[in-house]
Amino acid sequence: MVLSDGHLLGHFTAGSRTLLIFTAVPNDANAPGELVDALRVLCDSVRNAARKLPVIEVIDGGPAQASTFAAVLELAGFVKDYRGFTAR
Repeated sequence: MVLSDGHLLGHFTAGSRTLLIFTAVPNDANAPGELVDALRVLCDSVRNAARKLPVIEVIDGGPAQASTFAAVLELAGFVKDYRGFTAR
């Protein structure tokens, strides 16, 4: 789960490579900063884990790279690859 100050911003399922985002579009004044910060923590935690890095292929049911949240993932430290985004 992706939380910020107790608010659910998203849910990441590593097994299905899907990120569901429960916040407004990235143009919302407060959502991007909170979401970037929360996703940065997720990125750092999986990067420091001793297992295979997850790939986010799907965001809200569509291809990750075509999502309006693609730039938010990059700001959080995720890197584009041919499948979607990964923490590097």
